[in-house]
Amino acid sequence: MKLNNKYFGIVIVIILLIILFINNTNVSIIQIYPKNNSVITERQPTFEWIGKANKLIIDNNEELVSPVFENVKGNSYQIKDKLNFTTYYWKLIGNTNSSVSQFKMESIVALELKNQTTLYNITNVGNTDLDVEVVEEYPSIWKITGNLILRLNETKQFDVKNKTIFVGKQR
Repeated sequence: MKLNNKYFGIVIVIILLIILFINNTNVSIIQIYPKNNSVITERQPTFEWIGKANKLIIDNNEELVSPVFENVKGNSYQIKDKLNFTTYYWKLIGNTNSSVSQFKMESIVALELKNQTTLYNITNVGNTDLDVEVVEEYPSIWKITGNLILRLNETKQFDVKNKTIFVGKQR
């Protein structure tokens, strides 16, 4: 029996579609970000992977005994809640499961100080709220003039007559 070119092309396309379907249902999931054993500072990271997944599992316990499940589509997902500063474990569930990867969430304590003549703008440019002490220096006397809480990316302004030191603590 001889197939004409029209039917031969259709048979080839059907075979390729079957092969693609079989391969896509059994593709393993490869985690891209956060990398295994990495340290990150984004409080709401975007998880990235290759392969088909429908659930993202995150836990601060290696055995995943109290996990948070997120329904996912595509190849990335940004979590809605801010993560605490600790070690996390994550995996993806789909037709196949990924391995369990871990990452550590670390804080960044950082203040940006801009001099505006006798005024200073101080901005929290880290990734955690800060309890900031404002200290003024007089000849041979240090005086604490107050505390304030700086939220993420918040700016406050101070009237400064003498040299001022800002000391930030993680909240």
